[in-house]
Amino acid sequence: MSAALAIQTAPPLNGLGMSENFKSTLLSAFKPLMRPLVRILVRNGVSYGEFAEILKMVFVDAAQDVLQLPDSRQSVSRLAITTGLTRVEVSRLLEQTESDAEALAGRLSRVGRLLTGWHQDSDFTGPYGIPYEVPFDGPPGRRSFCELVRRYTGDVPAPEMLDELKRIGSVLDLGNGFYRVLARWYMPSAADPAKFHAMSVAFTDLAKTLDQNLRPDEDHKLFERRVWAPNGITSADALEFDAYVKDRGQQFLEALDDWLTNHEAEAIKNKAESKVKLGVAMYMFVRPADAVADETTES
Repeated sequence: MSAALAIQTAPPLNGLGMSENFKSTLLSAFKPLMRPLVRILVRNGVSYGEFAEILKMVFVDAAQDVLQLPDSRQSVSRLAITTGLTRVEVSRLLEQTESDAEALAGRLSRVGRLLTGWHQDSDFTGPYGIPYEVPFDGPPGRRSFCELVRRYTGDVPAPEMLDELKRIGSVLDLGNGFYRVLARWYMPSAADPAKFHAMSVAFTDLAKTLDQNLRPDEDHKLFERRVWAPNGITSADALEFDAYVKDRGQQFLEALDDWLTNHEAEAIKNKAESKVKLGVAMYMFVRPADAVADETTES
């Protein structure tokens, strides 16, 4: 075989939680994981001190999840012991909010919902699922950009949403009073602060999947697979593979998106009380030919 399909089958290691050797191994595994993230920070002028402050918040938040302490006074002491921070630092961090991040997440979510609706709502798609070009406004319930905003973004002013979509290159003003959608997905540019939030969501979703699959007490393992060429391929073939992945991967994700949209509509229609948010993410990775990868736990 010229490629290997990775399936995580090794059982979790038990009884090593207090081992210093295990801690050392765990920290060594985190070093290459953090390198690309820190590279992004350094490239954008973020100092170690600024990043360390964020890490303090993450440690406190994660320790809260793990310890699940009901008493707030006891929680501060236990969190301080567990994280290695002072009680003063823990108290200060517990009072901080993430309103800016939540506001940005809300904006990204609304843009994504509108673009998806424009591509999937039967009132806004013609034969073969091609989205209609729409006027800015029209009577309620009739096909227009303002109707899309009403259906998929809540109380966001339509002119502001249109300006945002034009700014990110997702909508084209045809000059005759109509607008054409250019993208099904919201992919912020590298210069857009929203790009970093999109990156955060991708890393977070992957990390949460790995976290769940590594828990020894978790019976339900989420889908986690990789395919790669262990002996390498030529640079020309790599470019061809890149195009192949973009084409077939996009088709696969759109099929999954259609399935999720149909079931999401059913859940809304039936007013389901028990719901979860879920999805599938795909990414392509490239390593230098001389890179050494530890793949001993995969088969």
